[in-house]
Amino acid sequence: MPHKRRRAPTWIALLQYAAVRFVTTTMEAMPVAVARRAARAIAWLVATVDAKHRRAAERNVAASFPGLPTAACEAFVRRVYAHLADMLVEILFAPRLLRRSTVGRYLKGHGLEHFDRALQAGKGALLIIGHQGNWEFIGYSVMLMGYPMHAIARPLDNPYLDRYLNRFRTGTGQAIISKYDVLHQMGELLRRNKIVIFLADQDARRHGFFVPFFGRPASTFKAPAVMALRHGVPLLMADLYRTGFLRHEGVVHPPLEAPPGLKGEAAVRHLVGAYTARLEGFIRRHPEQYLWLHRRWKTRPPGETGAGAAGAPGAGPAV
Repeated sequence: MPHKRRRAPTWIALLQYAAVRFVTTTMEAMPVAVARRAARAIAWLVATVDAKHRRAAERNVAASFPGLPTAACEAFVRRVYAHLADMLVEILFAPRLLRRSTVGRYLKGHGLEHFDRALQAGKGALLIIGHQGNWEFIGYSVMLMGYPMHAIARPLDNPYLDRYLNRFRTGTGQAIISKYDVLHQMGELLRRNKIVIFLADQDARRHGFFVPFFGRPASTFKAPAVMALRHGVPLLMADLYRTGFLRHEGVVHPPLEAPPGLKGEAAVRHLVGAYTARLEGFIRRHPEQYLWLHRRWKTRPPGETGAGAAGAPGAGPAV
């Protein structure tokens, strides 16, 4: 049964789409440097006006980095918005700047031999990433390098914006799979020797396993672990981060494996915990490049009180 999403009335969705298209079309007509300044100004305004999401991000950061002063936390979140502004401009200009002959200027890839080995084995691979760096820009770039990527994504609630974003995502041949159809399509893609990208750092609601993430239990998707074990394919991870505007690096890490003798649900739990811990390590190295605005800890373990979400001590970011 298809997942039912709560959608705004059509006229509101169309207004949102028209506003986004006006802003993006205007930026695309600007020089890149001017577009970047405009995007950062808009991001500052959005952060000021949209207090709901800004405060949610501040709460997430404060709970993840205990001891960070309130003023530093607020400044940290402002820098997150600036990073998102840079993301937008990079995405808008990617089709104009990126070619097979130029992609190396914008993305330095490391550990790509893990992709090569998986494809040579003929069974495909699963690649876990987080909402860090410019995951959209890097995905576009990796496709240009010749790797057959297919991404699992949650459809946007606004269908017009969803189609608009997916035109960019599929511009180099990448296929987008709705996360609500993942189990039906992932197996077929692996049999066709594809690399399937899974963003595994969002709230999995009641369907996930609770594992520690920045000191708090977080409901985490288990599908990547389940499918890797079921199909016997490598479970890879990549650390994505920005080194400058329009300059990125991606590091593909060796496959995660369950300890010998661990089977069934125990093996799945081990892998879910392992890839969540590794994602946290990636994020801690570049914390302002993470999407702190989403409600990662929304679903709580059964019986947990409000105080249970307060978090545990952890190393704070540089501020």
